[in-house]
Amino acid sequence: MQRSTLATLAIVVITAIWGSTFFVIKDAVSLIDPVDFLAVRFAIGSLIPALIFLPRLRRLTGRQWLTGLGIGAIYGAGQIVQTIGLQTTAASVSGFITGTYVVITPLVVWLAFRARPGRGVWLAVLLAVAGLGVLSLNGVTGFGLGEWLTLAGAALYAVHIVVLDRHATSMDPISLAVVQLIGVAVVCGVGAPPAATTCPPSGRCGLRSDTRRSWRASSRWRCRRGPSGTSRRRAPRC
Repeated sequence: MQRSTLATLAIVVITAIWGSTFFVIKDAVSLIDPVDFLAVRFAIGSLIPALIFLPRLRRLTGRQWLTGLGIGAIYGAGQIVQTIGLQTTAASVSGFITGTYVVITPLVVWLAFRARPGRGVWLAVLLAVAGLGVLSLNGVTGFGLGEWLTLAGAALYAVHIVVLDRHATSMDPISLAVVQLIGVAVVCGVGAPPAATTCPPSGRCGLRSDTRRSWRASSRWRCRRGPSGTSRRRAPRC
């Protein structure tokens, strides 16, 4: 019971930290392309633990690597669509819609493994649908592209949880977490090739002075990532 209670408290703390990131990411993707942001974020987030736990990773089999990378790829796809949706969705709304993966997960289990949900799950589904309706105010037609992308991201998170549950004991938790991070970084990196990046539009200049300086720095960096012939382009002047 003590281990179970500790695990539950750990999940609650991580959920609180996760929820607080929506507002931070909302500001970040207003300055840089969402997929570029994710590529850099998970490249750093996977490299550091990979170096720390390198001895563990060396002991993994090829099958374990493929399993971890595959699970990470599912989560990476969810991150991409959810973060793109966050560009045009309020952080609070995005957080609520993303949280519906809690009730989508048992539905995925039902569809995949014929494990029929109980009455409590169906009640939670109804409450979640009612909440989505209140957020949109105008019903389903009130949902924009950002909200639909966020809901798609929640569905991918649910699939990720179900698949992770099936393979959680295939390797030690730390190795599985690190390999997943690498998988996310690969997916986001493929979605953001350096030659495809462009400078942000000059319309971004209507920002506070401190934010403007940060944007200028990121603009110069992004310009250098462009194809040959654009390396000497200057950042748009505000």
